[in-house]
Amino acid sequence: MAAVTPGPGAAESAAAAARTFVTTKVGRSPGYDVAGYLVTSDAPALPEIARTTPDYVQRFKVSMLAYSWCGTTIGKRTYVVHVVFPKMLAARDGAAVSVMDLFESRMPSGWTVWDNYS
Repeated sequence: MAAVTPGPGAAESAAAAARTFVTTKVGRSPGYDVAGYLVTSDAPALPEIARTTPDYVQRFKVSMLAYSWCGTTIGKRTYVVHVVFPKMLAARDGAAVSVMDLFESRMPSGWTVWDNYS
C-alpha cells in the first residue's frame, strides 16, 4: 500500500494517529509507562535539518531519516510526531526511553505509524 499526500489537517491527523499508536501499541509493551504521555509536536519530515529553527532541530534531529531510509517520495509524505513519556524519565536509562519519534504517513485507509525512533 502506497502513502498518499498528507493533505489538509495533516498535523492534527498525524497527532491523532500517534495517540492511538501510543495507547494500543506502546502501552502494551513491557517496561513502558505511558500514563501522562504528551504529543509535544508534529511536523513534516525534512530532507535536511532546518538550522534556523533551534526548536525543530532539538525535537526532530531524526526527521531526515525518512528521506535516507525511504527516499524523497516517502519523505515528502511523512510526518514526524514527537511523544514524551514523563513517567519514564525516572526509570533506569529513562532519558533514552522517555521520548519517541513516530514516523507516519497517510495511507488510503488513514494515517499509519510505519516506524519509530527512541
